This record gives sequence, structure tokens and C-alpha cells, in this order.
Amino acid sequence: MSSPLAPTIPGMAGLPPLSEFPPIGPNYGALLVGTFLSLMYVSFRFGAGAVWY
Repeated sequence: MSSPLAPTIPGMAGLPPLSEFPPIGPNYGALLVGTFLSLMYVSFRFGAGAVWY
């Protein structure tokens, strides 16, 4: 536990800690949320949303 700002994620054991990427470090959460919302919108628009349009 030398760096509390870089928690280890069980699914990302093969990737370096997020602290080694300063440019995307602060925006990593926003990038993850943005990607998730985009996937949700696309899946709804062309999935369940296709029934209504």
C-alpha cells in the first residue's frame, strides 16, 4: 500500500496502475462514464429503441 491513489483492480492485473498515466489519470472516471453512457444509448437506440422508431 505505497500509493493509496492507485488502487489495484482485480480485472486489470496485467495493466499498469492508473498513476502511471498522468494525462488520463484525472479524467479516467469521466472517460469510463462517457463510454458507458454512449454504449447504453447506442444499445437502446438500435436495440429496444428500434421498436418505437
